[in-house]
Amino acid sequence: MGGRLIFFGAEATLVAYSDDTFDRCVDAASLPGGQPIGTINAISMSPDGSKLAVGHTTTPFLTVYDTATWQKITITGGAPNGLVRDLTWNPSGTLLATAHATSNFLTVYRVSDWSKVSIAGGNPAGSGYGVSFSPDGTKLAHTSNTSPFLTVYETTGWTKLTITGGQPSGAGQCKFSPDGVFLAAGGSSGLTVYTVTDWAKVTLSGGAATKTTSYVAFSPDSAQLAASTGASPYMYIYDTATWTYTDPIAMPGGSRGVSYNDDGTKLVLAVNGATGVVIVNPTTWSSFSIPIQTSTPNGPCTTTLSTRWLTTGAQSIRDAADAPASGRAVRAYNRATGALLAAVTTDASGKFAIPFVSEMQTQVAILDDDAGEQYNDLIFGRVIPATTP
Repeated sequence: MGGRLIFFGAEATLVAYSDDTFDRCVDAASLPGGQPIGTINAISMSPDGSKLAVGHTTTPFLTVYDTATWQKITITGGAPNGLVRDLTWNPSGTLLATAHATSNFLTVYRVSDWSKVSIAGGNPAGSGYGVSFSPDGTKLAHTSNTSPFLTVYETTGWTKLTITGGQPSGAGQCKFSPDGVFLAAGGSSGLTVYTVTDWAKVTLSGGAATKTTSYVAFSPDSAQLAASTGASPYMYIYDTATWTYTDPIAMPGGSRGVSYNDDGTKLVLAVNGATGVVIVNPTTWSSFSIPIQTSTPNGPCTTTLSTRWLTTGAQSIRDAADAPASGRAVRAYNRATGALLAAVTTDASGKFAIPFVSEMQTQVAILDDDAGEQYNDLIFGRVIPATTP
């Protein structure tokens, strides 16, 4: 059974959670290819879900996983020149762009052979903070900490476009709206939004427009723009039809990242401090009750990656009286080693689910808590070693 995942960089550990239950994937912390090296700054899933790119602070600065095996892909063109702060795929998944701290500040890879694209128009002016492809793939925006702060390339000849509306107010993340109408850029003195047709600046009312803005995200329907700032209330939501804002989210601290999931039903916020993660409904602004507690995460990323779940399917576990067996202990073991991977209980309808990132082979044991008996789905007669949860 497939499902969405939410990925976070919990400092130097890549972790994944179910978008449905918010349970942590039991194998995410022990990926077959190993964890990235250094603090994670950015995460991005390829459009087809076959690759996950991670930008981090320590060489090689960029790690790309094959999501079928979760092994690291060899980047034959070489690492970016410095720690990666942001990265993104083009819509077809044929290019991967990274914004990094050291000259040349922008590196674009051809995914077919992982060679580096030659940027004919020249490098951006300074250390990279944000990078975003337009939804049609014809433009690539890059933000840096040096004037003019924003550089936009056309991706046919990689020449620079003229931003007639003028530069933004400093370094911050940048994002094109999914409908291709707007480009938002954070900055040290506030949020700047451009109309892409003429590169004129949009007139914004207050909020993030006047505060240091680090992270930005458009909703999938382009109707909302979320912008995180360095001062309370930390998160501003703009209506892109009127460019008025609200601050409906009770944020416990500054944000390290903001992202909508692919169907727009959740807004995911990585928060500084012990809270770790806040997830809200972007229509009602109510918060989801979640078990996720990840200290100081960086840059959330939601995805439609088809993953593996341990589940009973459409039918629930039933007791001897043919009633749903709620509260029954369910244990998942690594079939190869016998190690206990997870222990959950069935819900009121007798169902359970355990999310996985990988295709790890497992053995499931369902316990009859009342009688103390264990019912195994026998796998070719293999006996799982006794393992106490």
